[in-house]
Amino acid sequence: MNRRNTDSLYYVSVLAEEQNMTRAAERLYISQPALSAYLNRLEAELGVRLFDRGVIPIRLTEAGRYYIAVMRRIEDMHNQLVEDMRSLDQDSRQTLRIGIGRNRGALWLPRVLEQLRAEWPDLRVRLVEDRDVNMAEHTGRGMLNVAVLETFAYIAHLPYELAGDERQCFVTGRDHPAFADRDKRGNSPESPLDVELDLLNRQPFLCPGVGASLNDYTKWLFANYRLNPREIMLVANNVTAYELALKNFGIAFLCTRYARLTSTAEEPLFIMPGGKPVYRRLYAVYPPGGPSPAAAAFARCLREAVQAQ
Repeated sequence: MNRRNTDSLYYVSVLAEEQNMTRAAERLYISQPALSAYLNRLEAELGVRLFDRGVIPIRLTEAGRYYIAVMRRIEDMHNQLVEDMRSLDQDSRQTLRIGIGRNRGALWLPRVLEQLRAEWPDLRVRLVEDRDVNMAEHTGRGMLNVAVLETFAYIAHLPYELAGDERQCFVTGRDHPAFADRDKRGNSPESPLDVELDLLNRQPFLCPGVGASLNDYTKWLFANYRLNPREIMLVANNVTAYELALKNFGIAFLCTRYARLTSTAEEPLFIMPGGKPVYRRLYAVYPPGGPSPAAAAFARCLREAVQAQ
């Protein structure tokens, strides 16, 4: 993409996020009149309105949403093209492009990539950390060699294989007052404390969110266990959620591997109705042409790491 197109996408995206001309101009380090003039020229060139400026807060029109989506795809394709050309020009090393969620990458990539590097010392790795739905789209277009996605997000028409089952539990601080009278001996991720749903209901929860709302899995979780939280704190980073849970700011539902990777002064208490953890399936998803040898090796290393959790 040329500089003008890149600027246009950035300006429109910032205004869409801020929904306010003044705040958007401050983020862009330009004056509000300059931003308004820029937007007017762009809309005149396109022949459509990108924003409805007659409402407060300002919001994208349908054309504006389409513009951002298409321009981001074009930007992705351009960046991929540039990277591919540089790879061809620089050396003959193979490049493996991996897509994985930001929180999930912290759980598995250090161990998996260490093993992969031992087997493929000349392999160049490129990471894309994004939402599952976006990575699935990138994989379908051949922009990723492999993506690590959850059960509900993989695209059925793409090649995929099971990469393992992540163990999940509710977790809170060991001294949480709601569970003060319970026998906690032997409590572990593999053997969580069996608790009644009534004890979980009306408790504060720490939950991952998308924007200002709960993600789909958390919505399913609350519906499945018929939970009605007293309050919900949205936390984007799962390490933060884990540490806050151990300080009894709320109960979090997380992969139990955080207990092995995060050092804290407080001890965790793993709890689950029925006394058994649940598992979320992970899949290694490949582009339409199937896995490259390096992508298949990555999936195998990931499977071994998840099995050893």
